Amino acid sequence: MISDNIVYFLPRNADMEQIASLAGPGGKVEVEQNFLNNKLKTITAYFGSLIKSDS
Repeated sequence: MISDNIVYFLPRNADMEQIASLAGPGGKVEVEQNFLNNKLKTITAYFGSLIKSDS
């Protein structure tokens, strides 16, 4: 493995279940939807320590 800290910039029609499966068992992913002019344009998925913590 190269790194646990990865960001994917994906098209709006990316499959959320497939994105979640990339985190692996017990893993976490943070998904951000990117809008322009009130239209969903892209999705950004964060893995590893790039996930924003709640605190």
